Amino acid sequence: MDFSYIIEEPIKASDLLAEQDLRCLVLNSYYEARNQDEEAIMGVVMVTLNRLKDRRYPNNVCDVIKQSKTDYRGRIILNQCQFSWYCDGKSDNPKDSIAYMRVQDITERALLLWNSNKDITYGATHYHANYVNPDWSYSLNKVTSIGDHVFYKWN
Repeated sequence: MDFSYIIEEPIKASDLLAEQDLRCLVLNSYYEARNQDEEAIMGVVMVTLNRLKDRRYPNNVCDVIKQSKTDYRGRIILNQCQFSWYCDGKSDNPKDSIAYMRVQDITERALLLWNSNKDITYGATHYHANYVNPDWSYSLNKVTSIGDHVFYKWN
């Protein structure tokens, strides 16, 4: 039997996420780790995606990234977000287009790896820079360190 007519197209990142969610994921990677090596950027991507599988977090990428504390009027409180860049009061428009394109490529490859069950963070839902010690880190299990980040998951 001849199966030469069956052509499998490789899966693309855009097959897995809506355009808006993919853009949010790339922006998050850019602002959280653009100065890091490829593996560290992938770690940030995978933490964000791991939160999608956890009922404690919103169920789409943009909402996971934009999760924040608000005041009594519903306004975001500066520097009280899950991902610090989102509510630091600065512009969210990337200024370094070369770094952005690099991060976009790495983010898309990380999404494909994560989708293939190749999570280099071992299910981590949290991370922080290795030069800080946030209070929340003591209540979670450290799973790995990648680049300048330490990764954790729930007990």
